[in-house]
Amino acid sequence: MRILINTSPLVTPLTGIGHYVANLIHSMVSLEPSHEYFFFNRNYVSSELKSSQTGTGIPAKPPFYSGILPQKITYGLRRLFLSALFLKSKYNVYHETNYFPPREIPFPTISTIYDLSVQIYPQYHPIDRVRMFEKHFLKYLSSYRYIIAISNNTKNDLVRVSGYPEERIGVVYPGYHGRFRVVSQASVKKYIEEKKLPSKYILFLGTLDPRKNIRLLLDAYTLLNSSLREKYHIVLAGWKGWDYEGVFRRIDDLGIRSSTIYLGYVRDDEVPLLYNGASLFVYPSFYEGFGLPLLEAMACGCPVITTNASSLPEVVGDGGVMVDPYDEYGMRDKMEMILTDDKTRTGLREYGLKRVGMFSWETCAQHTLDVYKKAAD
Repeated sequence: MRILINTSPLVTPLTGIGHYVANLIHSMVSLEPSHEYFFFNRNYVSSELKSSQTGTGIPAKPPFYSGILPQKITYGLRRLFLSALFLKSKYNVYHETNYFPPREIPFPTISTIYDLSVQIYPQYHPIDRVRMFEKHFLKYLSSYRYIIAISNNTKNDLVRVSGYPEERIGVVYPGYHGRFRVVSQASVKKYIEEKKLPSKYILFLGTLDPRKNIRLLLDAYTLLNSSLREKYHIVLAGWKGWDYEGVFRRIDDLGIRSSTIYLGYVRDDEVPLLYNGASLFVYPSFYEGFGLPLLEAMACGCPVITTNASSLPEVVGDGGVMVDPYDEYGMRDKMEMILTDDKTRTGLREYGLKRVGMFSWETCAQHTLDVYKKAAD
């Protein structure tokens, strides 16, 4: 097969979708190298994937006329360019990885849908993003021969919101990268000392935005007894997303600024050390299409708490603890249980390591290639 894949999410630095695309491509090429793989970066097609697993990604390459001609003319030229490009080269299937495909695609198209948070929780997104999805999302669905949903929850949401035929949606779980594993305590200690982190900390890693519900972690932390708060700090890591200011306002309102450390974006090669060093990983999101950080944390032997919302129970299963996303007292109780009970902590570590064995990029790649073959027939 000649396979064309949208690699625009690989623009530096890699986000969650970028990691999905990079890992999927590398796994598919390793699994079935006999196929011809081509990579579409919105402005050009290449048979070489210039990416890395350390977050460097592909530099953005705007067309030569971008910024010179009026936007309307630029858009028209781009459509003509893409039409000629796709007609010249015959591909068996196109994989849209970033929601909105070019209208000029003349061959079978499949799409990965990660979540429907914009449609279900528009209050957690900027208005321009909401309007774009309202205008385009449903319109493009009809052009897909098949859809890959990254969880059963996403599949069910998609059917409910759009009415897309259930039989044309396949659930294919992502995997996790091999760098996420239990590492030596010596390397963890060295990293913690270099980064001047506290010896004991509760970790959140993800984009700082309202949908991640970080407030639940912060509120529950203040309900812990004083001895636990003195022993454990909170470490927040990840990009500042839309309306991130609310997180820092809440930290100040609760008076826990001195107990909270914000690291910002953490390099991919450092994230496993951060998980390994954490006493507990808390992922209190209201809504996720999957929840990859939970897999990563469990693979590193870190006990996890998440919520019982959306897809998160599919990921965690019996490998972690779940609470109601609105219950700060329930979160407080589970945090206290894990932080004070060695037997519970050890059990969760073992259950988590067992749970992640259900997920792999090799399996994801094989199932994705199976969808390509169905679409191309």
